[in-house]
Amino acid sequence: SSALEFPDKVGRSQTEGIFSCGDWFPQAKNQGNNQFVAAYLKKYHGSALAIDSGSAEAYAVGQIIQAVAKKTHSINNKTVIKTLHKGKWPTVEGNLSWNKYGAPKGSDILVEWIHGKLLPVWPKSLALHKPTYPKPRWH
Repeated sequence: SSALEFPDKVGRSQTEGIFSCGDWFPQAKNQGNNQFVAAYLKKYHGSALAIDSGSAEAYAVGQIIQAVAKKTHSINNKTVIKTLHKGKWPTVEGNLSWNKYGAPKGSDILVEWIHGKLLPVWPKSLALHKPTYPKPRWH
């Protein structure tokens, strides 16, 4: 299930101060993110905060494959893998890169439910809010 479904599962009043991890958020300043959010909202409507991170992840895959194909003139799987292991690839999720074993380099974003919104709170360079402290009493 989506992190955005969490409030409906536990009750909106019980989400305040709850942490989770994420890899994308609609306010990110990453390459192509504004265009992605605008295109998504034009097609599906709603609000930017209601866009599931899985949609951004799928879009990022498309960005990467397009960039590799443009660079190598190939979509051969071995060529794609070899190319991806050389450098960083700008996407709506940030600059992605992988180690020699294929594991992603970098870290997730710490997000927190604050006033009904799932907002990044760490790393500081991406934070839109400070972490809530002290935590509220949950029932």
